[in-house]
Amino acid sequence: MKKRGLIMAEYLLKMKGIVDALASTNHVVSKEDQILHVLTRLGPEYDAFIVFITSRSEPFKFENITTLLKVYETRLEQHCHNIVETSSLDINTTTSNSNIIPQSSQERRLYHNIGGR
Repeated sequence: MKKRGLIMAEYLLKMKGIVDALASTNHVVSKEDQILHVLTRLGPEYDAFIVFITSRSEPFKFENITTLLKVYETRLEQHCHNIVETSSLDINTTTSNSNIIPQSSQERRLYHNIGGR
């Protein structure tokens, strides 16, 4: 199972359901294997997180990783939101600057050189 657009809480709940189903058939999945399966099915946007978790000499507990994953997902969403806001500001600035009319010949040359009309 891959994350595929699920929010982290849903993804982790589905993974827990699979682990519980396996346990009910006497196929117990170790916490280490649970961590491995959760991490390997995340998308590339989680690569930095995966490197952080797997490069530690002292391993994290599964419960701590699930909490950290939810926090990391929130940070990713905030970052994406900030990029959209910044892009919107850039578009608004560009649009409002397109209404500037250069007055002197020097301003007109400079304006023309930077892509003005």
